Amino acid sequence: MSATWPFVARQAETAHVRALLDRGPVVVLRGGPGLGKSRLAARLAEDLAAEGVVVRRIVASAAGAQMPLAPFAALAADATGAAAVNAVLGALGVERGRPRPGPGDPLLVVDDLNLLDDASVVVLQQLIATGSIRVLATMRSQVPLSASVTAVLGGLDALGRPVEVVEVAPLADPDILDAVAGALGCPLDAPSARLLTEIAHGNPLYAREVIVAAEAAGTLREEGGVIRLSGEVQATALLEELILARLDGLAGAEREVMEMLAMGGRLPLAMLLGTAGEAALERLERVGLVTTMLGSTGTTWWVDAAHPLQRELLRARLGPVARMRVCRALAQSAAHTPPPSISPANWNLQRRAWEVRGGVEVPEDDLLAAAAHAVLAGDSGLGAELAGSAFRASGSARAALTSSWCLIERGEHDAGIAVLRQAHERTLDPWERAAIRLNVAEAYWWSGRVVAGADELHGSSDPPGPWHDLCAAQEGVFAMLSGDLDRATRHCAAYADHAHIWVRAVAAVGSALAAVYGDRIDEAVPTCQRVLDDAATSTTALLGDPSQLLAIQLIGLLLEGEVIAAQAFADQALADSAFQPSVQRRAWSTMIAGQVSAHAGRLERAIRELTEARQSWAACHVPGFAAWCGAGAARALVEVGRLSEAEAELAVVDELPLDGFGLNEFLVDLAHAWVAHGRGDRVEAVRRCVAAVERSTAGAQWTNVAIAWHDVARLGLLDEVGAAVDIDRWPPPRARLAAARSGLVRGLVDGDWMSVATAAEAFAEMGCAVYAAEAAALGGVVARRRGATAEAARLTARGTSQLAALGRILPPESTGARRRPGSNGLSARELEIARMAAAGMTNRMIAERLVVSERTVENHLYRASTKLGVGGRRQLAEALSATD
Repeated sequence: MSATWPFVARQAETAHVRALLDRGPVVVLRGGPGLGKSRLAARLAEDLAAEGVVVRRIVASAAGAQMPLAPFAALAADATGAAAVNAVLGALGVERGRPRPGPGDPLLVVDDLNLLDDASVVVLQQLIATGSIRVLATMRSQVPLSASVTAVLGGLDALGRPVEVVEVAPLADPDILDAVAGALGCPLDAPSARLLTEIAHGNPLYAREVIVAAEAAGTLREEGGVIRLSGEVQATALLEELILARLDGLAGAEREVMEMLAMGGRLPLAMLLGTAGEAALERLERVGLVTTMLGSTGTTWWVDAAHPLQRELLRARLGPVARMRVCRALAQSAAHTPPPSISPANWNLQRRAWEVRGGVEVPEDDLLAAAAHAVLAGDSGLGAELAGSAFRASGSARAALTSSWCLIERGEHDAGIAVLRQAHERTLDPWERAAIRLNVAEAYWWSGRVVAGADELHGSSDPPGPWHDLCAAQEGVFAMLSGDLDRATRHCAAYADHAHIWVRAVAAVGSALAAVYGDRIDEAVPTCQRVLDDAATSTTALLGDPSQLLAIQLIGLLLEGEVIAAQAFADQALADSAFQPSVQRRAWSTMIAGQVSAHAGRLERAIRELTEARQSWAACHVPGFAAWCGAGAARALVEVGRLSEAEAELAVVDELPLDGFGLNEFLVDLAHAWVAHGRGDRVEAVRRCVAAVERSTAGAQWTNVAIAWHDVARLGLLDEVGAAVDIDRWPPPRARLAAARSGLVRGLVDGDWMSVATAAEAFAEMGCAVYAAEAAALGGVVARRRGATAEAARLTARGTSQLAALGRILPPESTGARRRPGSNGLSARELEIARMAAAGMTNRMIAERLVVSERTVENHLYRASTKLGVGGRRQLAEALSATD
């Protein structure tokens, strides 16, 4: 961290104060501790000294106030009275009797004017009276002035030379974050930025001391160009002294209010009035320890600690018994207070939390309802606390399922499994036992223990019945995560209309994601929505968090090509997650937002989001998703020219196990290809691209196939990869984005500049700015080779100008070498199959002759007909005869 924090956002105040000093003798900077009064004064002094103005500084203090003239000791030595005045004037290079001070005259800076001893105040008064110097002083607000200082300031007013007082305001949150980024060398991630600005409350000193304490405690971590504050908030001794000094001496009702705010956060005014009374609240408000504000609905008044650190530090001083006492008081007070103007569910959640923490017995149904609301609010930690209390009291499977889900969502997989094992021994209900086995299997699978997860699904000793279908449906989800989409689709389809909503919901997750990555995105959205609609009317709650079905729909929206709409939804989810304690909720939101940013060409943002997602998934002990996100970050790092960082990110990814997460394993291959290409290792880049294409093709991951071939084209490796892998195994895409990728790739392979130009237009319409610019530039290359000079110039100009505006360079030229002269761009295999069809052979006959599938024949005929502009076999025969 930089030893000196940058001076930010005080330019207007600096200019204003300087103008005041040019007109009058005394300017006072007034504000709360830590707002930057002394820093502002020092900056002005530095600027004036650089211009040749003589500047001297004295500092008053509470300790020095007991020693007369202590602040002037460095300027006046042991002189007193008039001798001291003359000594200070000499130090400032002036004599008595100068005209009224103005620009260029010496400046005396006085830090903490309100702490000057009486003798120093007299000297200061005489210095000002000489009319030879200017004074710039700082003074804390809400601190009483001594009688002598008040007399000096009042005397200047009486002489018609009023003191100019400038209130130093708190900094805006973006300015606080700019200062922190300047000191650390890179910005904070979003949750850390939110936390720090809440704590700083506009006070740069508070922000600095929190960062200094975090650095000393080792809780600052920098990865991927952002810094994260991990663990509990730390405070330096200076910060604790500043915050807690104002709380010392509180007793009775005032102390009770501050303790309730420390444990309960912001509270309704009516609730505290009933507990502590109006007088105590008025006193706390008057001395600035609490603030009162009207809520957003305009109907409820709220009270909060004046500074968030007051809550943090006071809570840290409360022992376990004291915390329980305060929480019971909160719960009792809330029970006798009319609900405030927030949602009843939110108020009920707060009450249940206070009751549990205060040791109050709460019915299980109430606890589980509150825990479910905590999950929806993104606070799985509170959900685990409430559901865990219910499970310890009742031992029920319902409580165990909620508690374990929250624990697993926090990355505490083994703790969640332990709760589930206990519940499995106690319940006899076959549906509950099946749900428990499913959750245990998921916990194993997500944490990389794939064999144990698969075994758990088959380890039941329960009698035959429909409850076994729940674990059977989960096998389809595991097949999807492993990358076998055909198997996942077949398996989940068998349970799509099951009588039990749990089974339908599990099957929907597997089949919807298989549809998204199998280029059947139009099927995914209704599949998810059907289950959400069923859940809205069902008396049986879904297992886990239903928001995962919304996340699937958002991923589908992106991969369909609705990038602009996906960006809006992803931005909202990302903003919401910054205010939610759940690490996994943040992992989901940053992972999806990073994918959207990468497609939209916002690569620096994508790097930050995907790196944070990789860190968050790793913190949740989900290595598969962490690897996918890290691979995306590495690829984006290469694209922006940060090769060494990409190599470092990829080294982290390579240490993460991918067992059970083959669905997007091709992303790791592509990341390696980009890094190898960046190093100039074309052979390794080709090898990795071939692996990515073959891996995704083998799993029928046609959406991923489109991504892989697109990257091959962007890297300029179509010739080499096309020689190793048959591109004709890629069926005609259904999604708009996959179709644009296909149009680009096949246009390059076939030398069809119009297809490439059409792809460029499609990318632009979808909001994929970089892809559009690259495609336009490559279209220009192909058009030039085909002799379309005018179009080549137009496309090249558009592509290169757009790439320049985006800070990118022209992609490598990538065109195939499989065209046959006189065949209108048909590949050799397309021409062969087209001639067989024109001769009257059926698709099955052609497939048997060539030893390929009928689907492959259909795909070849579709592309041949499209290129030749014909709609049937008769027209196909006529078109072929015209080209032969």
